[in-house]
Amino acid sequence: MMMNFKKILLLAFLVTGVSLQAQKKIKKQSREKIRTLKIAYITDKLDLSEGEAEKFWPIYNKYDAILMKLRVEERYKLKRSISETGGLEALSEEDADAITKKMISLEKQMYETKKQFFVSLRKVISSKKIIQLQMAEREFNRTMLRKLRKPRKKIKDKKEP
Repeated sequence: MMMNFKKILLLAFLVTGVSLQAQKKIKKQSREKIRTLKIAYITDKLDLSEGEAEKFWPIYNKYDAILMKLRVEERYKLKRSISETGGLEALSEEDADAITKKMISLEKQMYETKKQFFVSLRKVISSKKIIQLQMAEREFNRTMLRKLRKPRKKIKDKKEP
């Protein structure tokens, strides 16, 4: 009886491990697909010349990677520090103050990154195209959010009698 339980437990761990790996792979593929769509969208909206594109994309990719790291890793650290203290309700005022200071620091880092990005871009493309880039990014993000919300709405509608 104990041997069967051990086998079932081992099988459950293996299945869970494989499932988690598959989920990570799907998430990575989804991010890659979104990134590819974003690049195509921005390229179309900015109408970059070959020379501009050659200089633009390395700058943009570096900027995007830094911002992604700040958004994902640093915000994750903040969320983790809140949960480690027992959640928002359990936070002392001192802990909350320290976390808000970290949040402000994160926002400053993101601002400085964007400021440097604009300075670097200005050497490659016009200010007008920089504005077009900002608009294109916002439009792309809104479009993606709408697409992500549609399937959820359909699922929700199906559940309601």
